[in-house]
Parts: sequence; C-alpha cells; structure tokens
Amino acid sequence: SSSPSTPAITSSNFGKFVVTHERPTPLDVVHSLVQSYLLPDGFPQSVAPQYVPYTLWRCVEYFFGGAVCVFTTQSLLGALGVGGRRGGGGG
Repeated sequence: SSSPSTPAITSSNFGKFVVTHERPTPLDVVHSLVQSYLLPDGFPQSVAPQYVPYTLWRCVEYFFGGAVCVFTTQSLLGALGVGGRRGGGGG
C-alpha cells in the first residue's frame, strides 16, 4: 500500500493522474491572509450589498487621514523650529 511519504500524485484506473495536494503559491498565501484578517466569515454571502463600497471608502478615509496627520505634525514641528536644516556649515 501507500505510506505517508508517498508523493502527492496518485494514479487512477484510467491511467490519469489526480493531484491530491498542492503546495500553496505565495499569491495563495496572501489571498488567504487577506481573507482571514480583513473579511468577515462567510464573505460575501454574510454581508449586506453596501459592505464593499463602505469598506473601500473607509480604507481611503483612513489612508488620507493618516497622511494629513503626518503632514500636520511635520508642519507644527517645523513651526517650532524642530527638524530645521541639517548640516550646511557654509559661509
């Protein structure tokens, strides 16, 4: 019979090979991570039709909100004189 160390491909009576297990590609791994961490269980059947547009809008909002915070902090620190010019021992 077969042992646990047998390859993942087995032969059927018709001479064709059937793949019983495939190693996931890096894209499959990323897709699985995104699906398990960012999407609710049972997506898309478990959510309302408005879920995707709402979630996409929230992602855009978070991205630009974070950028605004960075630029605001940088401007405030610059106004206080923190992080001024570097080097420049000119004459």
